[in-house]
Amino acid sequence: MKLYEITGTFVDVTFVNSTWTLEHIKKCWKSSVDMYPPNILYPPIGIDDEEEIDVELKREKIILYLAQFRGEKRHDLAIKEFAKFNESNPNNEYILQFIGSTRNEKDENLVSDLKKLAISLKIDNKIIFKLNESYNEIKKMMKISEFGLNTMWNEHFGISIVEYMANGMIPIVHASAGPLKDIVRSIDPKTKEIMSVEQGLLSSNLNTKSGFFFKDKSDPDYDSNTKFPTLSQVFNQISELKQDEKIQIRSNALYVYQKKFTNKEFQDSWIKAVKFTSKLEQYKRGLKGKVESVY
Repeated sequence: MKLYEITGTFVDVTFVNSTWTLEHIKKCWKSSVDMYPPNILYPPIGIDDEEEIDVELKREKIILYLAQFRGEKRHDLAIKEFAKFNESNPNNEYILQFIGSTRNEKDENLVSDLKKLAISLKIDNKIIFKLNESYNEIKKMMKISEFGLNTMWNEHFGISIVEYMANGMIPIVHASAGPLKDIVRSIDPKTKEIMSVEQGLLSSNLNTKSGFFFKDKSDPDYDSNTKFPTLSQVFNQISELKQDEKIQIRSNALYVYQKKFTNKEFQDSWIKAVKFTSKLEQYKRGLKGKVESVY
């Protein structure tokens, strides 16, 4: 860590992908970032911004979780909490669908264990696993699913969550890091401005939401005084939503995407950053000797 801190003294321009990473870099590099503070540059999502999304279109009762099959993605938590929800809602119509890639035998064994877990909790008929699907199939599922799930704790950014929102899905995410501080932000219904994180959390108005947050006792930093619901409680909340409420939240999610994460937003931020870097380079060359300056 000391060596990593020293490297920061050699860096003039720093880009980070989220608020969480920004705070992390500031702690690591400390005084090294005082002169040139790091810049948040949200990554390009790679989605066609010209594509029309009909938020009023009725979707299938699918909760989609798009993520690689790795332990830190906490697929097991999703299954356990979905089982609790299913037990208290015997007429539940929702399906939990996992789509993700496996890199090696370890990942494949994880999938096998998750399937066994679903069987032991007697909800295997409500859970679907799709491995190593094509991009076209993934896009198709995002177009027909109602909700997009992410259970990872401290997801630094969360690009799949942005994909959910861009495709007209309502995100359900852990209340930490990128999903909380950058992505699933509330909208002021009067001004159409994106509210601060604090304002959004204080608002109980469904019309302001662009998604749902949860926390869990298994979180490394879990606080028993948390005001966030558990994931199973969120599942209960979404099952009671009316269609017009879903449309409003879906509209808000799409609006946040359009304001913060489109290709144009990335391009504009990138061009601005490059211009600053160019000016800084010219300034530093001016401080050097003539030979170095020409070089």
